[in-house]
Amino acid sequence: VETVDLGRPRKEVALPAAVERLCIGGGGRYLVGVIKTLRQVVVIDVQEAKIHKLLPADDDNVLVAAGATKFVVWLGTKSIFSRYDLATCTRELTTAGPAVKIRGMAMGCTSEGPLLLAVTGDFQPRPLIYDLKTLKASGIEFDKNAHHDFRGELGI
Repeated sequence: VETVDLGRPRKEVALPAAVERLCIGGGGRYLVGVIKTLRQVVVIDVQEAKIHKLLPADDDNVLVAAGATKFVVWLGTKSIFSRYDLATCTRELTTAGPAVKIRGMAMGCTSEGPLLLAVTGDFQPRPLIYDLKTLKASGIEFDKNAHHDFRGELGI
């Protein structure tokens, strides 16, 4: 792997603390992550090489997932989903989540959903698909007897 010369000097973005659960959104323009020690979500604009927004995330179990134009924050202890616009970081929708433990979430960075959830099953995580517009279960079902090993993809 070689470094790509972008024709401009390398820039570093100073962050207020370590970032966990980092994901890519906006087709690569944004990085969205959790700053657990500060109980915040950070949105970094890669193109501008700066922090786009810091948002409060007052919970001990925060997960994030980002798509082309939206990102979702899960406050696990409170069981609350919030959907935000990536460009403005404006909260668009907040809703109660499922009555299960969510261990990971993901979306395609160029997609408009759906939101993939890894929830705790009897012995292993199992997938749930949520609609990005409503933040409700999509109705798509997976074979409950099939083995779903996506721990690496969701960072669990």
